Amino acid sequence: MNPNVHALTQRLDHVVTLADRIDADDELSAQYARYLCVLVSGYVEESIRVLLLDYATSRSNPEVTRFVQLNTKNITNLRPGKLKSVLEMFSPTWPETFDSLVAEETTDALNSVVSNRHLIAHGKNTGLSLGRIKEYYRLLKPMVRTLDDTVIR
Repeated sequence: MNPNVHALTQRLDHVVTLADRIDADDELSAQYARYLCVLVSGYVEESIRVLLLDYATSRSNPEVTRFVQLNTKNITNLRPGKLKSVLEMFSPTWPETFDSLVAEETTDALNSVVSNRHLIAHGKNTGLSLGRIKEYYRLLKPMVRTLDDTVIR
């Protein structure tokens, strides 16, 4: 796994582990679920940025790498369709590979995380539980690994 993505994963794993110390019926649990949602969404976005930049760095000249860096800096709201559009800018086969390797359950989790993060950012209620966001993260970690190991190669 890419060392920078591995470091991102380890940091988020630690924060998820801390959630086990929270009483499930506590208001703190709901607040922590919101916090984790934002972190999980950011984890996916930052992982994609890192992987694409590393790909460009290893295969192109500094000008192209700079272009990729500047154009991936503000990738947000990375729903599956948008993710596949970004992948397609690099290779027309990457979205197909992504679809063939990533389960619908995982893309549904990504949609939910992005939707909930949007609600959180605008001060809306989400009904997101700590258990649910941990499950989304459990599904999204292998997606990031798949992108690293198979798609963006």
